[in-house]
Amino acid sequence: NHPTSEISFFKKEDGALPKCLNKLAFQAFNSQGIAKAQRPRALELRAIAGLSATAHRDGSPLVLPPDLPQMCAMSPSFVPQPTDWPPLKEMVGYWMMPPSTGYQPPQQLTAFLAAGAPPVYIGFGSMKGNPEFCKKLSTMAIAALAHAKMRGILLGGWAGLTAAVLDSSTDDGSRLAE
Repeated sequence: NHPTSEISFFKKEDGALPKCLNKLAFQAFNSQGIAKAQRPRALELRAIAGLSATAHRDGSPLVLPPDLPQMCAMSPSFVPQPTDWPPLKEMVGYWMMPPSTGYQPPQQLTAFLAAGAPPVYIGFGSMKGNPEFCKKLSTMAIAALAHAKMRGILLGGWAGLTAAVLDSSTDDGSRLAE
């Protein structure tokens, strides 16, 4: 989320890149990948709002993506906060919702859970993709459950994963769609 020399950008293993390249790799990806993808839409929205495409209202230069304050919902006990992060970036720990006392799961879920061994949960957080990606990832996840002979709950999330979009062009997808 922010350049650092302490955490490798492309690989999670320590020492995969020299520390001096970690920060450079992130900055290159941010300026060449993320900024190029976000810039057209951001400039379109700025034009609609009557804002300059090159500067903020105070005259300071517009940088996309902007470097905004950020709270990272990760425990610094799990991954220590990099010492070269600016004060506007902070690892604040995991965010926990208070336990709910009145929740009643849908009958379909209750019946599924009662009908056999505990299921495996498969989810990909806030990952998003195009329809082809959704089809392939849904097929892969459900095929993995079938190969492992496990029951599972596939949380579609923003990726839109569902058994309804299985890739029938593959052997696994064809077999699972039957």
